[in-house]
Amino acid sequence: MSDRGTPVAIRVVNVDKEVAIIKLLRVASNATVSGIREALTRQTPISLGSVFALDHDEIEQTILALLSQLDELGSTYEIIVDGKPESRQYFSNILQRWREIGLQTQMMTNLEIGEPDIETLEWLQRESPGDVFRDTLEQVIRGDGYNVNTETLAWAKHQLGNAEP
Repeated sequence: MSDRGTPVAIRVVNVDKEVAIIKLLRVASNATVSGIREALTRQTPISLGSVFALDHDEIEQTILALLSQLDELGSTYEIIVDGKPESRQYFSNILQRWREIGLQTQMMTNLEIGEPDIETLEWLQRESPGDVFRDTLEQVIRGDGYNVNTETLAWAKHQLGNAEP
């Protein structure tokens, strides 16, 4: 993966509904109508942008919407990620993993800077051993390295009272 993200393209294999497919690809890509028509005829990939870059969320939403619309049309297509053909399932899996890594990074950052919110503490409860969660709640309550709002403090106190020993 480069700083500019990972390029994603699509190659439409069956082109039964060419006009509808051209309209969809025109919205989802920067390609011209003639470029899309030529790619469909030659069965060559059409660039959809790069995922895992600064505009990842927007690109992901556009690509997923396109894939759903192509599925509704009954089109057969191939997703090309970083120059390699990949299955729709693989593509969905790497997008899901990207979101999980982003969430984990945000939650860890909240903990490291000493400002966890309730969402961060709920994540910690799900993702860490019980003793780590309990120790963190105790530190939050004591204010030992943590600065939280009153709602988060009350939540931590309630959870510590319900935590298993």
